[in-house]
Amino acid sequence: AVESRERLLADVRREAARLGNVPVAIVGDLNTTAASSRELREYTERYGWSDAAVLGAGRCDGTPEPTFFGKSKDGTRIDYIFLNNVAACGFVDCEVIDAGVPGHREVSVFLALERFEQVCHRFHVPKEIPTAGWGDVSDKTANLMAEDYLRRSKFHIAIAMGAVDDAWHAFCAVAEKYLLVRAADNKIRIE
Repeated sequence: AVESRERLLADVRREAARLGNVPVAIVGDLNTTAASSRELREYTERYGWSDAAVLGAGRCDGTPEPTFFGKSKDGTRIDYIFLNNVAACGFVDCEVIDAGVPGHREVSVFLALERFEQVCHRFHVPKEIPTAGWGDVSDKTANLMAEDYLRRSKFHIAIAMGAVDDAWHAFCAVAEKYLLVRAADNKIRIE
C-alpha cells in the first residue's frame, strides 16, 4: 500500500507538471504524513510545491493544525493541499475546519483567482492603405479628424488607467481608421 501510494503521488505530480505554467492544486486525504512519505517531502523540497497548511500556519504560530484524530487525542496531519508555483502566487489563506466528519477535519484553501487572470489580444494584418489619390487636405482638417477619432476611442481611458497595451491597441485602431477614411475620400468630413 505504501509503495502504491508513493507511485500514485509521483504520477500525479508528473501529470500536473505536464500541464505547464498554470495553477495546479493537488488535494487529498493521503493517509500518510510528510515525515512518512518520501514523495510528499520531495513535493516541497525538490519540486518546489507549497504545502498550503504550512503557508497558512506561517501567518500564525507556524505549526499546521492536525486533520485526523483517530486514536490520538493530539491528532496528526494526513490531509493536504499542495500548490505549484503558479497556484502559490494566488495563496491567501488556509484553514482547518471541523466540518462534522468523525475523526477528520476539512482543509480549505483560499486563492485570489484574479491573480491568475490573463489577457489575450487578437491581432490582424492591417489593410492596405492606398495613398495615390489623396487630395489636398489642410493640416487643420486632418488634425481635427485624428483628434475626433482619438477622443471617441478608448485611448484616453487606457492612458488614464496606465494600461499601456490597451492604449497602444486603441491608438493602432484609430490610426488605421483615420488612414483608411482619408485614403477613401479626399473630401474629409469630421463625423
